[in-house]
Amino acid sequence: MKNNNGFVIELDKECYAGEAVIATCCQFLAKSYVFLEQGDNIRVTLTPKNGIVVENLSKEFKEELLNNTLRYSISRRNKDLREYIVKAALLGAQPRTDTDDLLFSGLQNSSASDYKDDPLGITIPWEEKKVKNKRRIVK
Repeated sequence: MKNNNGFVIELDKECYAGEAVIATCCQFLAKSYVFLEQGDNIRVTLTPKNGIVVENLSKEFKEELLNNTLRYSISRRNKDLREYIVKAALLGAQPRTDTDDLLFSGLQNSSASDYKDDPLGITIPWEEKKVKNKRRIVK
């Protein structure tokens, strides 16, 4: 319904979630002044700011309301799946405590002196390797 300065939309509470209506209203705060009333229905009054055409604002508001309603509906349906994914990610970030894990089973039998065994010479510093190959200059 159009009034002298803007337009008023009456929304059924059963069809449109309050979160979707508020999200849509927040998107239009830069373009218009928004007034919400809640009774049996949700009543949205939008008054456009300078230079905004009322008809375009009305059409945009209805399209965004439909988008936000659909987004809210999908979000509500996928809530359990999103919670499961976040829990699994957080659980995977915890330090391991299982001694039966296959990745760490080889570490249980290793001794403290294993790190000193270096058949490839990886632990020898670069400078020590190069000193052996240099000629010694004697004065």
